[in-house]
Amino acid sequence: MQTNTETITAARVRAEYDRGVQFNNGLNLYENVKQCENFVEGRQWEGLKTKMLRPITMNVLDPIVHYKVAQIVSNDVDQDIEPFLPDEQAEHAAKILEQSIDRVVERSKLKSMHHSILRDACVDGDAALYFYFNGSKDTGLDGVQGEIRAEQVMNTNILFGNPSNSTLQEQPYIIVVRRRPVTEIRRDAKRLGCKDWERIEGDSDGLYKGDDEQSENDTLGTELVRFWKSEDGCVHYCRSCGDVLIEPDVATKMTLYPMAYMSWKPRKNCYHGVMEVKPLINSQIEINKLWTAVALQLINTAMPKLVYNRSKFPNGWDPDAPYIGVTGDVKEALTAVAGSMPLPTEATGIMSNMTDALKNCAGANDAALGNVKNPENSSAIVAVQSANAAPRSRITSSSRTTSGCSST
Repeated sequence: MQTNTETITAARVRAEYDRGVQFNNGLNLYENVKQCENFVEGRQWEGLKTKMLRPITMNVLDPIVHYKVAQIVSNDVDQDIEPFLPDEQAEHAAKILEQSIDRVVERSKLKSMHHSILRDACVDGDAALYFYFNGSKDTGLDGVQGEIRAEQVMNTNILFGNPSNSTLQEQPYIIVVRRRPVTEIRRDAKRLGCKDWERIEGDSDGLYKGDDEQSENDTLGTELVRFWKSEDGCVHYCRSCGDVLIEPDVATKMTLYPMAYMSWKPRKNCYHGVMEVKPLINSQIEINKLWTAVALQLINTAMPKLVYNRSKFPNGWDPDAPYIGVTGDVKEALTAVAGSMPLPTEATGIMSNMTDALKNCAGANDAALGNVKNPENSSAIVAVQSANAAPRSRITSSSRTTSGCSST
């Protein structure tokens, strides 16, 4: 546990942030996340500059991700609180606590975020939820102001103080990176009494999703929210942007970090998990290349071509002309059709085999998806689907051990 004898300053938080970014760069995390996101979204030819070629994208990765996520999201999540020493008063308190959790889940739309959270974990390797209390939120109840909110955080936007330990609650400190418009950060800093709020500036270093789309009129700033535990075990936090400390040391009554973190596939001695999509990208690239090559083959050699006498048609051939005027004898101006070369059957066979092999390696084969022609044994098909979904169930159960819950 961190004793925190040093004074928390914006420079110290920035230095810790730079160390976290350096560790992520050592894993090539930012580039890998960007590449995986682009491929799943269908931007698989980014950077290619050509005028003649129209590359084809056969996105196999997107349905694989949706299938794996759907296998987990199809099972709903609920909570059941039981007192350790049951008695009438404790059971009544447990019932109230269950209802309170149900209300927070409903108000924060947490269940509707399940698909997006698991999708990020599958594509990026990790996913995180950041919980905070929004005091300005109107609950509609008399005498009750504010409520707990949940914000999804990408794995590039959360930094552990000890990156070799994947257990969230054992971290000496945690930094949550929030990319927000500079006008909003300045407004919050001014409201909190920060004297240097006008010195807050935006930045764009290309590390985070959306940086490339920034404009000069709406630049984003990097707001760092640092959490740590004091000697008494209580959670503290502060907020900074650049060299400006927006909100100094704030003590809370929480004993757990207000966030949850999970990895799709754990990586040894690292809090970042293994990306499900990354090993499949090379196969996806080859599939796209083959389909593009087949398309070029069809255009260049497989389709019949018209042959005409250029001296009889000095202005070229117009296939849409309602009438055609020729010079000299009409019979000498008759056109012909050049023969075509047949498309090799091996080309489409290779692509089909490669696509099927990729889906099989990813666990999204035809049996799991239910694409079985003339099924003779339906119970066997259901058994295969259930067995195929079992590893993903173990992934979710193991990931909960690394998640932290906030006490409010």
